[in-house]
Amino acid sequence: MKLSYKIVFTSSSIILVMGLLILGALQVVIRTTLKEYLISRGIFLSQTMAESLINPYLDRNFLVIDSYLSSVKQRTFDLKYAYLVDPDQQVLFSTFEHGFPTELLYRTLLPKDQTTQVLLLSTEAGYIRDVGVRLIPGLPAELHLGFSEETIKRSVDRVSVIVSLIILGGTIVFGMAAFAFGHRITRPLEELSSMASRIGEGDLNWEIRVRTRDEVGQLAESFNQMTARLRETIERLKESEAELKRREELMGQLLAKALHAQEEERKRIARELHDETSQSLAALVLNLKAAATVAQSDPQRAQRMLEDLKETASNIVKELHNIVYDLRPTLLDDHGLIPALAWYAESKLKPQGVKIHLDVSGDLTELPSEAETILYRIGQEAISNVYRHAEAQNLWLSLKVLPSEVVMTIRDDGKGFDVQSVFSGQKTPLGLLGMQERAALFNGQVNFQSYLGHGTLVVTTLPLTHSTKPSC
Repeated sequence: MKLSYKIVFTSSSIILVMGLLILGALQVVIRTTLKEYLISRGIFLSQTMAESLINPYLDRNFLVIDSYLSSVKQRTFDLKYAYLVDPDQQVLFSTFEHGFPTELLYRTLLPKDQTTQVLLLSTEAGYIRDVGVRLIPGLPAELHLGFSEETIKRSVDRVSVIVSLIILGGTIVFGMAAFAFGHRITRPLEELSSMASRIGEGDLNWEIRVRTRDEVGQLAESFNQMTARLRETIERLKESEAELKRREELMGQLLAKALHAQEEERKRIARELHDETSQSLAALVLNLKAAATVAQSDPQRAQRMLEDLKETASNIVKELHNIVYDLRPTLLDDHGLIPALAWYAESKLKPQGVKIHLDVSGDLTELPSEAETILYRIGQEAISNVYRHAEAQNLWLSLKVLPSEVVMTIRDDGKGFDVQSVFSGQKTPLGLLGMQERAALFNGQVNFQSYLGHGTLVVTTLPLTHSTKPSC
């Protein structure tokens, strides 16, 4: 055999073997990377959808849930199904057109101690990645999304075909032109393999620098786009983590403030009991002993002393009543939310010349006691803010009890404040945060609307159609 033939055969065999090895490595790396990406994207999409479905689910807005699931399925090319399971393990909604397969439910239910689960299912339509998440932590309502792995298979097959064609072309060209063109052909593949390995290891800070317009260039561009999307997803997760950390810090500050306020309130009550009530009681006891002594010799004087002691006892009762009222207004228990808030607003704001306007609608007897307490505490904080900061002329207090919710609005015509700058600052006012946290205990929310020079509006909404946790 001629040497030229041997050179061609040897070099072609080397290129062919190397090409097959590269192809195998690429298939493994690409399949692993795409599976990891599919799982990561599936978990992220499931959690994002779960957050979007919390309010419609709690409000029983089934039309919005159905429309949302169908819309997401239409927009997501590899999403084969989506369904929502209630706490009774009943399927509320699904995107299956020909009925929900019952066996799928029992194969994919989340264990009680897990909030997220990813399963690989073998079906007639191929392999499906079922991603299940808890809709609400602590509530066994589940959202399941099924992603087809056929896209991964097609991607791997497409890459395999492309790389195989490149290997075949490289073998022919290398056999004809020897080693001179071999390096130029294999260099893009080597770079692509190296970058694919880095991506598989989680290094997303590199970009594949292949600028050719052939299949290798298209594959490189696909990898670059994929790494860019993964970087964006990771950045969003980092931002979410930072926001969560910030809220945890605020909650810690709020708890510290609450404990400090509780301790100060205890000191104040103890001081009032010691300085006023206990001394008054001691004086009452001494005067009673004196009256008992005088009664034997001068009954009329003893009678006058007893009349004075009666007034003293009445004052002591008033002092105790004021201390108890500071802890919890008896008006709230005896007469309800509106009289208690009205009394508090008048006692605070009327000395400043602020006019109070009330507007009440709906059946107030429908309010649970927990909701009344939460609304009173939120209203108390809002009125205190008007007293301390607003410099207002009028205050409008409105309460509307609807079949599914109760809405309380407190508006003033004071100097207002910049809501965005206050909440985006490093130190969010703990009073405003405390109002929102109180409402969250009842699965409600508090919204603030205010502009400098145009007053402030505080809107509190609490649901009435489902069970809630105990309030403060």
